[in-house]
Amino acid sequence: MLPGLARLSEAGRRARDELPPSPAEVTVRTEPTVVCGDPELLAQAVRNLIENALKHGAAPGERARVDVVVAEGRVAVRDHGPGVAPALRERVFDRRTAGPGGGTGIGLAIVRWVAELHGGTARVGDAPGGGTTAELAVPEEPGASRR
Repeated sequence: MLPGLARLSEAGRRARDELPPSPAEVTVRTEPTVVCGDPELLAQAVRNLIENALKHGAAPGERARVDVVVAEGRVAVRDHGPGVAPALRERVFDRRTAGPGGGTGIGLAIVRWVAELHGGTARVGDAPGGGTTAELAVPEEPGASRR
């Protein structure tokens, strides 16, 4: 685990603000969340989660809608697209795995690497009502989550 503290809630807002203009709808809800780790690496991982949802999380011709929730050491990014087949959920984190929408897979590989570097996890699963939720979870700093 990396030394230092990072405001995961700030990483979520910052990632949204750094997105290029697009017709996509990205909503971010955050609770103050402080975790142990490197702020820049965590911000990159959050950006990668959001960018992946924007790229793969909508049916062709539809506007992407992405919901980001940051709370209790977790960033959950939900899209409203076709979802990820259960057999592919671990493979999406492999480097250079091309998904149905193409791509190299490096973004989610970085998310998993950052999660593990921080003593955390990265996973994808079904979102309630359809779509996919991709989640980054890292240990919170004891007593610091409400800073």
